[in-house]
Amino acid sequence: MLVSLLKADPTPNPNVHLSIARTLAASGAYKAAQQFHTTAVTIFSLVGPINDDLLTENRVLKWYVDGPGVVVQALAEAVAAERDAAAREIKRLVDAKKPADAARKPEDIQLSAPLLILTIVASHAAGDAPSAAAQLKIFGDRIEKADRRFEEPEDPAGP
Repeated sequence: MLVSLLKADPTPNPNVHLSIARTLAASGAYKAAQQFHTTAVTIFSLVGPINDDLLTENRVLKWYVDGPGVVVQALAEAVAAERDAAAREIKRLVDAKKPADAARKPEDIQLSAPLLILTIVASHAAGDAPSAAAQLKIFGDRIEKADRRFEEPEDPAGP
């Protein structure tokens, strides 16, 4: 039925692609599932930002097809590319003598919690215990930082 729906709809519908991907994955057809899922992600990205759960699901399918090491490398490359773009934007603003205070700083760019957890598990599955431990420390530091924010009393005067 999903294939008939896909053929009948002349406009690309990401939800149909996503449903087909999930059906294929449930049947063990991971390569085909990854292709449909990636198409769904691409279509969704044209409309707006992609949520972390969808990206995590896409990376898990990539793991099934290409192995955990490829997932770790792809996520590391994505963070590096975003950090590089942020650094270049700051340099562009500074060179243009414009304020760069509001620009996103490279060190602030990190994987979301679900993708960081996936990186930890994938690193471990790939046999890279040092990388898994380093990512686990980063995750622990984030949790501690978030916990400290909850423990700090709010200023009654407000911001």
